[in-house]
Amino acid sequence: MEIRNDCSTLPKGTLRHIRRSLSWVYPPDLQGIAFIRLIDQTPLDVILKLKQYKLPNKLRGTLGFYSPATGGKPAYIAMHIPKILRAVPCWCLRTPMPTLLFARVLAHEVGHHLVSVRGYALHPSEKPRQRHGDYEEEMVDRYAFEVVRKMKTQWRYRIGQWLIGHVAEWHFAEGRVDWERKDYKQATENFLKAVNLNPDSDDARQAYWLAKDQADKSKLKLATNENNSKG
Repeated sequence: MEIRNDCSTLPKGTLRHIRRSLSWVYPPDLQGIAFIRLIDQTPLDVILKLKQYKLPNKLRGTLGFYSPATGGKPAYIAMHIPKILRAVPCWCLRTPMPTLLFARVLAHEVGHHLVSVRGYALHPSEKPRQRHGDYEEEMVDRYAFEVVRKMKTQWRYRIGQWLIGHVAEWHFAEGRVDWERKDYKQATENFLKAVNLNPDSDDARQAYWLAKDQADKSKLKLATNENNSKG
């Protein structure tokens, strides 16, 4: 599988982690995908689609996306490297932790590819009631779960999963400290890191939206005060 790097700066070891994660995906499932594109900016049309479909997990949806074959252009998968690694401490970059994170995003997008070309991700009994909706997200999440589950049969990836949980808890705790300090902007960032590492954490997701709401209100209040002072 070709990997195209369109990032301005690629952290050392990233390609190795991605190749390892690719090795855990069933090879026939990758047929029809021309390449993996590494990006550090999410295209505007992708952002607009996420808003259009109103996906409940759009926070992690921006970690990557699947572009189907259209107009003579081949299908490909894009992975947003800075966002995937945003919550990974420097000392964890050489551990199995990034491999698991890349595998989770990669498998999720492969699942979208499979739904696009054959109508289901894991089993023919899956019949999506609508494209780009909640049910399709459930299908591709199950596909990604199975890939990661197989990886965790090896002790190194069990250690990687432990690190993911540990670091997610650390970011969540940092976010709570920021909240107490009324530093809502930094709290939003730390809660988002916790969500990216542990998408199933309702506490982290709820805390993110609360902090973001407070940060937006603070920003609006500041802008209003500045306008009033100028007037």
